[in-house]
Amino acid sequence: MKRFLRFYNHSNSGQVGLIILLIMVVILSLGLSLATRTSQQAEIAIQQEDTTRVFNAAESGVEAALANIYQHEEAGDVDGISEDISSLDLLESNSDINYNITKSNILETHLKQGTSTELQVPAAGSISFYWATELSCEDTASILLSIYADDGSDVTARHYAVGDCTGASTRGDNFIANSAGPAPYQYAYTLFTSANDVFVRVKPVYSDTDIKIVGSPAVSQFTINSQAQNSLAGEETRTFEVKRTLSTAPAFMEYAVVSGSSIIKN
Repeated sequence: MKRFLRFYNHSNSGQVGLIILLIMVVILSLGLSLATRTSQQAEIAIQQEDTTRVFNAAESGVEAALANIYQHEEAGDVDGISEDISSLDLLESNSDINYNITKSNILETHLKQGTSTELQVPAAGSISFYWATELSCEDTASILLSIYADDGSDVTARHYAVGDCTGASTRGDNFIANSAGPAPYQYAYTLFTSANDVFVRVKPVYSDTDIKIVGSPAVSQFTINSQAQNSLAGEETRTFEVKRTLSTAPAFMEYAVVSGSSIIKN
């Protein structure tokens, strides 16, 4: 009987030891898993911080480019905007920031009825307008073109109403006849500019319209490309591409009278 009890006690001791060993293995596995997860979360947090910093740095490059464009617009020197790559030094960003501005003489957009867009005209040339993708005459827009010129002493404006739909009798507005446009556009018109012309305003009437404007050498929009790269590790890179049209005065300004001195009505 004593031998049996001794054997039973030895058997229980082995089982308890095995259970303790299994418990220790489970606890060790949980500890290692928790440590690994904590390490991964810390690495992800650092990576997210780097991504946010580089993202903000690239966005700062866009803002610097927009400020550059605005300053040249205010000075009336859009043609003087450099298309070379520029660098931006942003304090504590730990990023290398480079941006460039590309000027384009092609603008393809959608214009709401009564709104306007502008084109800068740095020299004499021609501007082609293609618009209206609708098949029905009643749904198509006509366009009003306003050309502003400065000969050094006087600022003048001339206006063209273009788009007679399928004939002057359709609307009875006697607008200038357009020609057939390339697909998908229904209408086309070419405007010739002189050396004194400064800018052209384009406004759709009767309806909204899709429009494509190709100017030579007119400037109609800018493409900004900004890139930022982590200067410490060099692994994180973010790139922005933004398109910006020219600043345009509100439509009511086309009918406003502005003078540097008193205006006297005769």
